[in-house]
Order: sequence, then structure tokens, then C-alpha cells
Amino acid sequence: MFKTGTILDKRYQIQAHLGTGGMGEVYRVLDLEQDRKCALKILNTMVDQKAVYRRFHREFQVLSRFQHPRLVRTYTWGFAEERPYFTMEYLPGKTLEKIIADRVMLGRFRASHFFDLIQQIVEGLAYIHAQGAVHRDLKPSNIMVLETEEGIEATILDLGLAKLRHLHSASITQTGATLGTAEYMSPEQGKGLWVDHRSDLYSLGIILYEMLTGAPPFSGQNPVSVILKHIRESPPPMCEAYVEVPEQTQEIVLQLLAKEPVDRFQSAEELVQALNGVASSRFVIPDDEQRDVHRKVMRPQFVGRESEMKTLRAMLKDVQAGEQRVVLISGEAGVGKSRLVEELLGDALIHDFLCLKGAGREEGGQIYGALIDAFQRVKTTDLVGRLPDSLETDKFSVMEHWLQLLKSLRQKQPIVLCLEDIQWLDELTLEFCSMYCAIQNPVRFCYA
Repeated sequence: MFKTGTILDKRYQIQAHLGTGGMGEVYRVLDLEQDRKCALKILNTMVDQKAVYRRFHREFQVLSRFQHPRLVRTYTWGFAEERPYFTMEYLPGKTLEKIIADRVMLGRFRASHFFDLIQQIVEGLAYIHAQGAVHRDLKPSNIMVLETEEGIEATILDLGLAKLRHLHSASITQTGATLGTAEYMSPEQGKGLWVDHRSDLYSLGIILYEMLTGAPPFSGQNPVSVILKHIRESPPPMCEAYVEVPEQTQEIVLQLLAKEPVDRFQSAEELVQALNGVASSRFVIPDDEQRDVHRKVMRPQFVGRESEMKTLRAMLKDVQAGEQRVVLISGEAGVGKSRLVEELLGDALIHDFLCLKGAGREEGGQIYGALIDAFQRVKTTDLVGRLPDSLETDKFSVMEHWLQLLKSLRQKQPIVLCLEDIQWLDELTLEFCSMYCAIQNPVRFCYA
């Protein structure tokens, strides 16, 4: 943490530490060149993962591209102390998280500013969605609220997880971990599936539920237990919080919290129309923020593969019962193989499977590279040190090592081992897979 008075990059003087997040620290600084206060976000010293650096840089790029009164404005990008940083407008006020935590203040906001706040958040979301993006981490700590003489001003922060429509999801299928905050995560995001703008509307529903009752609908001892509740359980009735919420308002929140995206409001505009039926003043979203939202960010429902998914789900049940199953998914590019795999992994995840995923590389790579990649994504502290040495000359010893490693993991939970692009796998990995599939009841599931 930098001390007050420290000057970064010969330009920004530290005035106060504002907070620490998953990627970076945020400071209020004085821009000595522009003579203005601004916020400076700098990547944490302990972070050295390239993926986190890319996400940090993407947040700056997305914010720089987007210009809207409900989104925080960015200024500059640079490096200080060999760490990347960017500056943005300094926003006085309180996060919605702090407002909700203060029962007296929350009661006042519910009475005076509830619908104004919703309108402003929806305006920001509508703009994000109209640009073909999804926020993916909407939560009270990412919403800044400033009270003014005229009312309130809300600003959406932190687009570090924002996803543009032409990019694939960077969730369970790529990193082995679901990105986002469990309490505010949609069921499809929790499964690691492809998400669209309706996932943000689900997160907004969680925020509205929390503002109305004082607590989010789902909580638990760990993120996985919370995600499973999003997927499986209905929100507790709002009356259990001993707060009187109008029935129409409850219906709007519950529709936002529908498990299936198709059952939610299909756009911010639809939500505004419903809110206008219960609010004293009409909500309006500018036309340029409504344009082409469905075309840009809504994915089609997963249809046309019901028979394949039925077969795969039956295999998962067999594996849970102790059987071995092997399946090859093949087809021309663009026919939906990856989408089918995402659905399979999502089902496996919520049934407590350990999902291991690696891929062959066209440009080659290290021996057993796909297996090493799959196992290194497992969040087990002692696992990496137990991986076999790929340079060991006795190939049978190495293969036996891999097999024993799979068996040790299987003792804790069933496994889905996914190897993609098998045409690019090295010869020894293919030989191991052949040996692995020939053994009776080795470990429980492999697809390539």
C-alpha cells in the first residue's frame, strides 16, 4: 500500500486509499498536471497471472470505449512501480453495498430513492447491452451512489469481467473457475455456460431483492454452495424479512430471478415497461440505448441437441454409479460442438464432478501438454508438485503416474476429463488415452 503523499509516475500524488479489490488497489490521487482529483486503480503486487493482467487492461479498454453518464469515465493508462494502472473520475458518495449495510440509510433509500436508483442502473445496463457487452459482475459494491440536492446520481463501476458478444465466455470452460461474485451470479453463469444480457438482469434482480429485504436471497459457507442455491432453489418469500413489499414489485423481482433466461425480462426496455406500472413516475431509456440489443447480445436457446444431451446426461449418471464412459464428439467447425460441451460441463459441475479440461495445440507444445494444462487448473495446493515429469524416459512409468493421479482424485469425487482438438495431441498423450480407455473401470469419464 502506498503512503499518503507518494507520487506515482511523476504525476499522481496519493491522497487516500479507497479500497482493495480482487485485482487492484484504488486510491484517490491528485493529478498534478491537470490539477484535479481522480481515482487511480493499480494492479496488486501479488498478481502475476497473465489472465488477470489482460482482464485489468480490458477493464480500461472497455471503460474507455463506453461513454455514458451512468458509467465511470476513464482518463489515462500507464505503469508505476512496474505495475499497470489507470485513472478514472473520482466519485464521492457511497457504494450501494454500504447503503444496504446501514439499516437506517437503507430504509430512507427505499422510501425516497428506490425507483430513481433502479432507473439509473437500468439506463447504464441498457447502454452496456446496446454496445454488445455484458457486465457479468453487477453487485452493490460496483454501484456508486451520490446524494445531491436534486436527488441521487448512480454510477456503475468495474467492468473488469465485461464480455463483448464476439468473445467466448472466459468462465469454467476456459479457466476451470467461474468468474463473478457468487451471491449475484445467474444460474447459467454459475454453471460456466455462455451468458448474455439477461444474466445481468438476474444480477439486478438479486440487488433489488437485497434492497427490499436487507439481504440477498441466497447465502452459504462457500461460493459453490451459493451457486448451487441459485441453480436449484427458489428465493425465500420477501415477507420472511418482515418488510412490506407491494405484490407487483415482488412479481417484477421474481421474474428477474427466473432460473431460465427465457423466463426473465428479455431486455432492459421490457423491465422499464413493467416498472412503469408500479412507479409513480415513468422510466425512459433513450432510443439509442435500445437499439439492436437482441441482435447483438442475446444467444439462441440451446435447441436441436436434445437427443445428444439426453445421452450425455445418462452417461454422467452411469459414471456416478461407478461405471466408465468414453465419448467422442466430432463434427465440422461451427456445428455446435463447443456449445454441447459447455452444457455437459455445466451439468457435471452442479452434480459435483471434478472437471478437467485440456486441449491439443496446432503449433505443438510440451509432451503431455494437454494433460498438464488440465491438471494445473485444479485448485488443489499439492497437486502441481505431484504431476509426473514429462521428460522421464520410461514412458510406462510416466503413464502409470498419470493413472494413479487420476485414481487419487477419483477417491474424492467423480471426474470428467475433457481433451479437445485431439488431432493436435502429442503421440504419448494419445498412447496414454488408448491405454486409459482399455483398462476396466479406471477413472470415470473421458471425452475428446
